[in-house]
Amino acid sequence: MEMVLRYMEDQSDRLTGHPFFVRMNNDDPLPTVLGALYVTAFYVMAFQDILRINASGVNDPALRKIARHHLGEDSGHDKWFLHDLRAIRGSILDLEEVFDEGHRATREMAYALLTETMIERPDIERIVLIHTLEAAGQAFFPQIVAYLARNEAGAGFKYFSQSHLDVEKSHEIVEQKMQRILASIELSAEARQRCLSLVDRCFDAFVALFDAVELSAARETPAGAL
Repeated sequence: MEMVLRYMEDQSDRLTGHPFFVRMNNDDPLPTVLGALYVTAFYVMAFQDILRINASGVNDPALRKIARHHLGEDSGHDKWFLHDLRAIRGSILDLEEVFDEGHRATREMAYALLTETMIERPDIERIVLIHTLEAAGQAFFPQIVAYLARNEAGAGFKYFSQSHLDVEKSHEIVEQKMQRILASIELSAEARQRCLSLVDRCFDAFVALFDAVELSAARETPAGAL
């Protein structure tokens, strides 16, 4: 199982090199960066369902406790996102906008992750799914918080904030317990490959999400800007 955990970390590191993250590291203008993040809305709003449905399929008591802990810890974060969206745009998105062509890639990546929760699968794969979602979040949140700090922005934000990052870091205690449980599990070659493939599919979904964000950022970039 340790091989799966290392592979997950490698995939998370690769995600941090996405062109949108490069934009943040280059300190592109706030309207470009923040203005692009609204396209993540469908995923952020669906995230609670992804965690809930996945947790409902975990049977082992110890693993189910971990899955439900993550569900509880992330409860209400969608409300934080809507709060920040109002601060950035002055309004939240309506249904027509969320389901228009500009948000299709985000809807499809969220559907892909939801599909993973509905497939009959061993408990260990459901925990790997949770761990992968956390790994993707840990690739993003430190970078957006650091970007906002460098640009002296984000005061009053809840979702794109240091306080949210602190909540994510508070998961580390549970993550450590999860890693100990996972590391103690010996997988067959077939089970290991199933877990690796699951990690691949999840990170492919996040790459698609940030591809959509990057495309939105490119549209937000002022004419003539490098």
